[in-house]
Amino acid sequence: MTPLQEQAASDGDLGTVRRAHVAALDHAALYATGGRYAWSWPDSDAPLDRPLWPLAVQAVELLRSASLDRLRQCGHCRWLFLDTSRNGSRRSCSMAACGSIMKMRRYRAVHRSS
Repeated sequence: MTPLQEQAASDGDLGTVRRAHVAALDHAALYATGGRYAWSWPDSDAPLDRPLWPLAVQAVELLRSASLDRLRQCGHCRWLFLDTSRNGSRRSCSMAACGSIMKMRRYRAVHRSS
């Protein structure tokens, strides 16, 4: 499986992420926690798109990070995940969710054809 960074994002997709990021920061408050700082969104400010704000901030942080080359898409459920394996060869989001299903299908395919 190839890294997702080889698939260029469209200007429309990047614009959508940028607008969500701007909205998130517009409603965010910066607070200190354990000697570090983090974003917070007050519960009193609860429009329907509030659940997207932390995701938008994290998405922009990921797009700007060195971890982007480890971003993969699960071969079974198509969810995105960060491949933290040593050699970067993970194919599924997790062994519990999709990995065992994919391994079982590969095993059956090999043993069916022989």
